[in-house]
Amino acid sequence: MNTTISIITPTYNRAYTLTRCYESIKSQTYRKFEWVITDDGSTDNTRELVGNWIQDNDIKIKYIYQKNSGLGKALNTCIENAEMELCTKLDSDDYLNEDALEKIAILWEENKSDGFCGILARRYIAGSKELSGNKLNTKLKSATMDALYNKYGLAKETELYVSYATKIVQKYPYPIIQGEKRIPTSWLYSKLAIEGYEFLILDEAIYAWDKQKDGITSNMNQKNNMINNFTSCVIYYKQLTHPVFTIKTRLKSMAFYTYLLLNDKKGVINIFKSTEYRVLFLSSLPLLLYLYNKFGLLKLSAE
Repeated sequence: MNTTISIITPTYNRAYTLTRCYESIKSQTYRKFEWVITDDGSTDNTRELVGNWIQDNDIKIKYIYQKNSGLGKALNTCIENAEMELCTKLDSDDYLNEDALEKIAILWEENKSDGFCGILARRYIAGSKELSGNKLNTKLKSATMDALYNKYGLAKETELYVSYATKIVQKYPYPIIQGEKRIPTSWLYSKLAIEGYEFLILDEAIYAWDKQKDGITSNMNQKNNMINNFTSCVIYYKQLTHPVFTIKTRLKSMAFYTYLLLNDKKGVINIFKSTEYRVLFLSSLPLLLYLYNKFGLLKLSAE
């Protein structure tokens, strides 16, 4: 096989978990890969640890250190420095099955075309073989991420492992907003869908993830995320109102988008006049009311 793979890992103060990550990469049965690590300003011994691995020369490692700038910028740096045909994201506290890259390479080698932007596979909980959610639709050769969850019945708790065609994703860097450090990683999935791409489907669990990670799914964390990354959230939800997405996704996103603009002192009438999806806007108003009752007004920082 000729497929080459860049494993990309953004990291911040995760030296204590990186070794497990490294060992799983060393054990891969498929060897046409590089490991691109972006250190987002770590203050622990990450630099020293990776430096030792580079000296060992067991695998090809590219290490980039940058000032702490947030996940979006770290991912952009990883993708910019990826040189292989595919790039696959491995979080710094997760690990791969030893045949993970081999299965990715086989599927890509057999099916790659201009319309596919990568591969979606399954993840399981680290330390067990317990899968989250349900199976992918194995009758599908390809789909967008949104269609899998909202059209083909994939349970929302199902965790997916993503690999990308490098040259395609290099065209679409994450938006970087001054003073903000977080935009949902799924911004890229939705951008690729708008551009007309789908993912190939690999319905096998080849990636172990840490279920105990800090998330933004709780009400308080979700609210704090909207406050701390306000403009990023506006960009994210506005993008998801595009007609390429399912009506369920569009309604939810329009409600969040409108809710955020209301907090930015934009009036309902002005928002209605400015949107190109007015029927969607009107249909989302009950959900908008629900969001307002749930979160109240956001205490945004003064300009």
